[in-house]
Amino acid sequence: MVDSNFEMASTNTLGIPEAVFIDDIKAAAPTVEEAERLYQEKSELMQKYRLLENHLLSKVQQLKDNKPSVVENLTAVRKLELMADQGEKKTHFAISDSLYSSAVISSQSTVGLWLGANLMVEYPFSEAKNLLEDNLAHLDSQIEATNQNLSFLRDQIITTEVTLSRLVNQIIQLRKVK
Repeated sequence: MVDSNFEMASTNTLGIPEAVFIDDIKAAAPTVEEAERLYQEKSELMQKYRLLENHLLSKVQQLKDNKPSVVENLTAVRKLELMADQGEKKTHFAISDSLYSSAVISSQSTVGLWLGANLMVEYPFSEAKNLLEDNLAHLDSQIEATNQNLSFLRDQIITTEVTLSRLVNQIIQLRKVK
């Protein structure tokens, strides 16, 4: 059921309901019972907003955490391609944080990329670069879209907090009159 005090917004990609500011709180909640009912509805909406906010914040963090590995892989592919073009055969690479090794590069112009789930696929340098560049662009667009949704959501949270505050004041005013 969609409350008449909010409508679906077209400015977010997740279909987050837009919290509409109630201009006349006295008309929207003329009795204590109606004010408490409206307060309960807005409180539930606020809980949903907060839950979604936490989810989006963790999603942004996860996307940002994935970005350095994609950049690192893209840099490595570019370096391998450059080395192959220049005829270099020997390189050093990190096995772990403090452990390095040497390798001799074959004359092939391919590279193996981990795609996840213990799956490695061999690609020519150009295809590997394109795949990694596409992944990086997709990560950036996902981060941007998620940040826009977060910004929209924060506006809705602020509007709902103001509404809740005004409803508490209305409930207090109505109880004084009784």
